[in-house]
Amino acid sequence: MVDTHCHLDFEPFTYHEEEYLARAKEHGVTSIINPGTSLVTSERAIQLARHYPQVHAAVGLHPTEAKGVDISTVETFRGLAEREQVIAIGEVGLDYYHLEQNPDETASKREQQFIFEQFCSLAYDLKLPLIVHARAAIADALAIVKSYVRDVEVIFHSFDGTYDEAKAIIGIGAYIGINNMITYPKNDDLRQVVKELPLDRFLLETDAPFLPPQERRGGTSEPADVAIVAEAIAEIKNLTLPLIERATNTSVRQIFRIEP
Repeated sequence: MVDTHCHLDFEPFTYHEEEYLARAKEHGVTSIINPGTSLVTSERAIQLARHYPQVHAAVGLHPTEAKGVDISTVETFRGLAEREQVIAIGEVGLDYYHLEQNPDETASKREQQFIFEQFCSLAYDLKLPLIVHARAAIADALAIVKSYVRDVEVIFHSFDGTYDEAKAIIGIGAYIGINNMITYPKNDDLRQVVKELPLDRFLLETDAPFLPPQERRGGTSEPADVAIVAEAIAEIKNLTLPLIERATNTSVRQIFRIEP
Protein backbone atom coordinates (compact mmCIF):
# COMPACT_ATOMS: atom_id res chain seq x y z
CA MET A 1 0.00 0.00 0.00
CA VAL A 2 0.96 3.64 -0.40
CA ASP A 3 0.62 6.46 2.09
CA THR A 4 -0.15 9.18 -0.44
CA HIS A 5 0.16 12.01 2.10
CA CYS A 6 2.60 11.90 5.01
CA HIS A 7 4.78 14.68 6.43
CA LEU A 8 7.83 12.57 7.20
CA ASP A 9 9.82 15.79 7.62
CA PHE A 10 7.77 16.79 10.70
CA GLU A 11 8.22 15.79 14.33
CA PRO A 12 8.21 13.11 15.73
CA PHE A 13 9.69 11.55 12.58
CA THR A 14 12.79 13.75 12.27
CA TYR A 15 15.95 11.69 12.87
CA HIS A 16 13.75 8.62 13.37
CA GLU A 17 12.61 8.11 9.78
CA GLU A 18 14.10 4.64 9.45
CA GLU A 19 12.18 3.39 12.49
CA TYR A 20 8.86 4.64 11.13
CA LEU A 21 9.57 3.43 7.60
CA ALA A 22 10.41 -0.03 8.92
CA ARG A 23 7.17 -0.17 10.92
CA ALA A 24 5.24 0.99 7.87
CA LYS A 25 6.73 -1.84 5.80
CA GLU A 26 5.75 -4.35 8.50
CA HIS A 27 2.14 -3.18 8.02
CA GLY A 28 2.28 -3.43 4.23
CA VAL A 29 2.99 0.24 3.48
CA THR A 30 5.83 0.19 0.97
CA SER A 31 5.79 3.73 -0.47
CA ILE A 32 5.19 7.20 0.94
CA ILE A 33 4.50 10.53 -0.74
CA ASN A 34 5.84 13.44 1.31
CA PRO A 35 4.27 16.79 0.32
CA GLY A 36 5.93 20.04 1.24
CA THR A 37 4.09 22.87 2.96
CA SER A 38 6.75 25.59 2.56
CA LEU A 39 10.06 26.13 0.79
CA VAL A 40 11.93 24.63 3.73
CA THR A 41 9.76 21.53 4.05
CA SER A 42 9.64 21.05 0.27
CA GLU A 43 13.45 21.02 0.18
CA ARG A 44 13.44 18.58 3.09
CA ALA A 45 10.96 16.33 1.25
CA ILE A 46 13.37 16.20 -1.69
CA GLN A 47 16.27 15.33 0.63
CA LEU A 48 14.30 12.49 2.19
CA ALA A 49 13.36 11.18 -1.25
CA ARG A 50 17.03 11.19 -2.25
CA HIS A 51 17.92 9.18 0.84
CA TYR A 52 15.03 6.70 0.96
CA PRO A 53 13.93 5.07 -2.32
CA GLN A 54 10.44 4.36 -0.92
CA VAL A 55 9.84 8.08 -0.27
CA HIS A 56 8.69 10.42 -3.04
CA ALA A 57 8.54 14.20 -2.81
CA ALA A 58 5.91 16.77 -3.67
CA VAL A 59 6.59 20.49 -3.37
CA GLY A 60 4.10 23.15 -2.39
CA LEU A 61 2.98 25.95 -0.12
CA HIS A 62 0.22 25.31 2.38
CA PRO A 63 -2.46 28.04 2.21
CA THR A 64 -1.78 29.02 5.82
CA GLU A 65 1.75 29.93 4.65
CA ALA A 66 0.56 32.13 1.78
CA LYS A 67 0.43 35.50 3.54
CA GLY A 68 2.78 37.97 1.82
CA VAL A 69 3.85 35.48 -0.85
CA ASP A 70 4.33 36.70 -4.41
CA ILE A 71 4.93 35.20 -7.84
CA SER A 72 8.72 35.16 -7.37
CA THR A 73 8.29 32.64 -4.56
CA VAL A 74 6.16 30.45 -6.80
CA GLU A 75 8.93 30.57 -9.40
CA THR A 76 11.34 29.28 -6.76
CA PHE A 77 9.02 26.31 -6.34
CA ARG A 78 9.20 25.76 -10.10
CA GLY A 79 12.92 25.12 -9.75
CA LEU A 80 12.29 22.62 -6.96
CA ALA A 81 9.51 20.92 -8.90
CA GLU A 82 11.91 20.14 -11.74
CA ARG A 83 14.06 17.93 -9.48
CA GLU A 84 13.88 14.25 -10.36
CA GLN A 85 12.62 13.25 -6.90
CA VAL A 86 9.48 15.38 -7.26
CA ILE A 87 6.37 13.59 -8.49
CA ALA A 88 3.65 16.16 -7.67
CA ILE A 89 2.79 19.74 -6.76
CA GLY A 90 1.38 20.04 -3.25
CA GLU A 91 0.13 20.51 -0.86
CA VAL A 92 -1.48 23.70 -2.05
CA GLY A 93 -4.98 25.07 -1.91
CA LEU A 94 -7.37 27.05 0.28
CA ASP A 95 -8.01 27.06 4.02
CA TYR A 96 -10.88 29.28 5.13
CA TYR A 97 -11.13 27.50 8.48
CA HIS A 98 -7.77 28.83 9.66
CA LEU A 99 -8.56 32.22 8.17
CA GLU A 100 -11.65 32.43 10.37
CA GLN A 101 -9.72 31.23 13.43
CA ASN A 102 -6.63 33.42 12.90
CA PRO A 103 -7.55 36.28 10.54
CA ASP A 104 -4.52 38.40 11.42
CA GLU A 105 -2.00 35.64 10.70
CA THR A 106 -3.60 33.97 7.68
CA ALA A 107 -3.70 35.15 4.08
CA SER A 108 -7.04 36.56 2.93
CA LYS A 109 -9.31 34.53 0.68
CA ARG A 110 -8.15 36.46 -2.37
CA GLU A 111 -4.47 36.05 -1.45
CA GLN A 112 -4.96 32.32 -0.98
CA GLN A 113 -6.86 32.05 -4.24
CA PHE A 114 -4.20 33.94 -6.17
CA ILE A 115 -1.36 31.74 -4.90
CA PHE A 116 -3.41 28.59 -5.50
CA GLU A 117 -4.04 29.71 -9.07
CA GLN A 118 -0.29 30.10 -9.62
CA PHE A 119 0.40 26.59 -8.32
CA CYS A 120 -2.38 25.17 -10.47
CA SER A 121 -0.72 26.80 -13.47
CA LEU A 122 2.62 25.37 -12.38
CA ALA A 123 1.16 21.86 -12.19
CA TYR A 124 -0.32 22.34 -15.65
CA ASP A 125 2.95 23.65 -17.10
CA LEU A 126 4.99 20.76 -15.69
CA LYS A 127 2.25 18.15 -16.16
CA LEU A 128 2.54 17.06 -12.53
CA PRO A 129 -0.32 15.81 -10.33
CA LEU A 130 -1.82 18.40 -7.99
CA ILE A 131 -2.37 17.66 -4.28
CA VAL A 132 -5.07 20.00 -2.97
CA HIS A 133 -5.74 21.11 0.59
CA ALA A 134 -9.28 22.48 0.81
CA ARG A 135 -10.64 23.12 4.29
CA ALA A 136 -14.02 24.84 4.49
CA ALA A 137 -13.29 25.87 0.89
CA ILE A 138 -14.08 22.96 -1.41
CA ALA A 139 -16.41 24.87 -3.73
CA ASP A 140 -13.87 27.65 -4.36
CA ALA A 141 -11.01 25.16 -4.73
CA LEU A 142 -13.01 23.18 -7.27
CA ALA A 143 -13.80 26.32 -9.26
CA ILE A 144 -10.11 27.24 -9.46
CA VAL A 145 -9.06 23.72 -10.42
CA LYS A 146 -11.64 23.65 -13.20
CA SER A 147 -10.42 27.03 -14.49
CA TYR A 148 -6.66 26.49 -14.30
CA VAL A 149 -5.95 22.77 -14.58
CA ARG A 150 -6.31 20.55 -17.64
CA ASP A 151 -4.82 17.13 -18.36
CA VAL A 152 -3.46 16.90 -14.82
CA GLU A 153 -4.50 14.43 -12.12
CA VAL A 154 -5.92 16.15 -9.03
CA ILE A 155 -6.23 14.83 -5.48
CA PHE A 156 -8.33 16.48 -2.80
CA HIS A 157 -6.45 15.19 0.20
CA SER A 158 -7.84 14.65 3.71
CA PHE A 159 -11.41 14.95 2.47
CA ASP A 160 -13.93 15.94 5.14
CA GLY A 161 -16.68 17.48 3.05
CA THR A 162 -20.21 16.52 2.15
CA TYR A 163 -21.49 13.78 -0.12
CA ASP A 164 -22.42 16.37 -2.76
CA GLU A 165 -18.92 17.89 -2.59
CA ALA A 166 -17.39 14.44 -3.00
CA LYS A 167 -19.58 13.81 -6.04
CA ALA A 168 -18.50 17.15 -7.50
CA ILE A 169 -14.83 16.26 -7.02
CA ILE A 170 -15.25 12.88 -8.63
CA GLY A 171 -17.33 14.52 -11.35
CA ILE A 172 -14.32 16.43 -12.65
CA GLY A 173 -12.22 13.25 -12.64
CA ALA A 174 -10.34 14.07 -9.44
CA TYR A 175 -9.52 11.77 -6.53
CA ILE A 176 -10.27 11.88 -2.81
CA GLY A 177 -7.72 11.16 -0.07
CA ILE A 178 -9.15 9.12 2.82
CA ASN A 179 -7.35 8.97 6.15
CA ASN A 180 -7.93 8.06 9.80
CA MET A 181 -10.83 10.50 10.08
CA ILE A 182 -12.89 7.62 8.72
CA THR A 183 -12.48 5.92 12.12
CA TYR A 184 -13.93 8.81 14.14
CA PRO A 185 -17.34 7.96 15.65
CA LYS A 186 -19.01 11.21 14.58
CA ASN A 187 -17.83 10.98 10.97
CA ASP A 188 -20.82 9.16 9.53
CA ASP A 189 -20.92 11.54 6.55
CA LEU A 190 -17.43 10.49 5.47
CA ARG A 191 -18.28 6.82 5.88
CA GLN A 192 -21.35 7.38 3.69
CA VAL A 193 -19.15 8.96 1.00
CA VAL A 194 -16.86 5.93 1.08
CA LYS A 195 -19.79 3.52 1.00
CA GLU A 196 -21.61 5.12 -1.92
CA LEU A 197 -18.87 6.37 -4.24
CA PRO A 198 -16.56 4.26 -6.45
CA LEU A 199 -13.42 2.73 -4.99
CA ASP A 200 -11.27 3.75 -7.95
CA ARG A 201 -11.57 7.41 -6.88
CA PHE A 202 -10.12 6.94 -3.39
CA LEU A 203 -6.52 7.10 -2.23
CA LEU A 204 -5.12 5.97 1.11
CA GLU A 205 -3.31 8.51 3.27
CA THR A 206 -2.52 9.40 6.87
CA ASP A 207 -1.58 13.11 6.84
CA ALA A 208 0.82 11.96 9.57
CA PRO A 209 1.70 13.08 12.15
CA PHE A 210 -1.78 14.60 12.22
CA LEU A 211 -5.17 12.90 12.47
CA PRO A 212 -4.35 9.70 14.37
CA PRO A 213 -6.83 6.79 14.34
CA GLN A 214 -9.61 6.80 16.89
CA GLU A 215 -7.70 4.41 19.18
CA ARG A 216 -4.91 6.99 19.54
CA ARG A 217 -6.87 10.26 19.47
CA GLY A 218 -4.80 12.96 21.10
CA GLY A 219 -1.57 11.36 19.90
CA THR A 220 0.04 11.19 16.47
CA SER A 221 -0.42 9.12 13.36
CA GLU A 222 2.28 7.41 11.31
CA PRO A 223 2.55 5.82 7.85
CA ALA A 224 1.80 2.33 9.22
CA ASP A 225 -1.73 3.58 9.96
CA VAL A 226 -2.57 3.31 6.27
CA ALA A 227 -3.41 -0.29 7.10
CA ILE A 228 -6.10 0.93 9.51
CA VAL A 229 -7.57 3.20 6.83
CA ALA A 230 -7.62 0.37 4.28
CA GLU A 231 -9.29 -1.99 6.73
CA ALA A 232 -11.95 0.61 7.54
CA ILE A 233 -12.73 1.13 3.85
CA ALA A 234 -12.91 -2.63 3.31
CA GLU A 235 -15.41 -2.99 6.15
CA ILE A 236 -17.56 -0.07 5.01
CA LYS A 237 -17.71 -1.25 1.40
CA ASN A 238 -17.95 -4.95 2.35
CA LEU A 239 -14.90 -5.77 0.24
CA THR A 240 -11.71 -7.70 0.94
CA LEU A 241 -8.55 -5.92 2.02
CA PRO A 242 -6.56 -7.23 -1.00
CA LEU A 243 -9.15 -5.65 -3.29
CA ILE A 244 -8.76 -2.28 -1.54
CA GLU A 245 -4.98 -2.57 -1.90
CA ARG A 246 -5.13 -3.45 -5.60
CA ALA A 247 -7.61 -0.72 -6.47
CA THR A 248 -5.79 2.06 -4.63
CA ASN A 249 -2.40 0.93 -5.94
CA THR A 250 -3.76 1.02 -9.49
CA SER A 251 -4.82 4.62 -8.93
CA VAL A 252 -1.38 5.48 -7.50
CA ARG A 253 0.29 4.12 -10.63
CA GLN A 254 -2.04 6.08 -12.87
CA ILE A 255 -1.68 9.36 -10.99
CA PHE A 256 1.94 9.46 -9.83
CA ARG A 257 3.65 7.03 -12.25
CA ILE A 258 5.33 5.18 -9.41
CA GLU A 259 5.25 1.57 -8.25
CA PRO A 260 3.82 0.94 -4.76
